[in-house]
Amino acid sequence: MNRFVAAGLLAAALAGPASGQQRADDFPKPVQPEWEKRPTAMDISAVYPQRAANQEKSGQAIIKCLVIDDGLLGTCEVVSEQPAGYGFGTAALRLKSRFKIKSHTPDGAAVAGAFVNIPIIFKNY
Repeated sequence: MNRFVAAGLLAAALAGPASGQQRADDFPKPVQPEWEKRPTAMDISAVYPQRAANQEKSGQAIIKCLVIDDGLLGTCEVVSEQPAGYGFGTAALRLKSRFKIKSHTPDGAAVAGAFVNIPIIFKNY
């Protein structure tokens, strides 16, 4: 049986509030989010792509998600995945419900409507 452990979640960058047609790329100054909840190594193992597991491949993905009012993640998209074609981006999207951000930054700014970029590393040991 293969064991899969996430090497870790890298720091995620939170962009300022969104409005109208703005995209995360429009925000020049990312702010570090404060996490209330993040996926565990077991959560990441549970979504590990089967093709990658069969070929003993490790990988990584970055997802960009909209933060909604309660600090949960709304709409998400895959920004990148490496190596391509193994399903690491799709696996990262499946983790979206395992994240929760504190509703306000330390200086009191609301995070709802902001975008967060979340890098996730998948390690095959």
